[in-house]
Amino acid sequence: LAAKKAPGFLDRVLAKARAADDRRLLRLPLRAVEAFLRKHDPYLLWRHHSTHGHHAAAARLMEDLATAPEGPLSNRISCLVRAADAARRAAAAPSEADAREPACDAARARELDELL
Repeated sequence: LAAKKAPGFLDRVLAKARAADDRRLLRLPLRAVEAFLRKHDPYLLWRHHSTHGHHAAAARLMEDLATAPEGPLSNRISCLVRAADAARRAAAAPSEADAREPACDAARARELDELL
């Protein structure tokens, strides 16, 4: 209710939390944190997904960043390494947290490894 009355209030609170201690922000199990990070910091969003066991989502996010045409090659390679690692984790231990994401099986993890 209060967030509707003051647009941007939650974003400002989360931005201050991120500036103060991003590790605390990552531990918050709020969908608002995910939405905030999606807009402001995809690398921290990857850590958020990993922290909460959303490995398939982490893999998809990093693959999207790795295959984006912009950005330095070294960053894109780093994203691809993270995507492959997250895909292996998702394939090794599928969780309910990843239920809303496309399946990440061993074949998908191999495909990402081959891109490296």
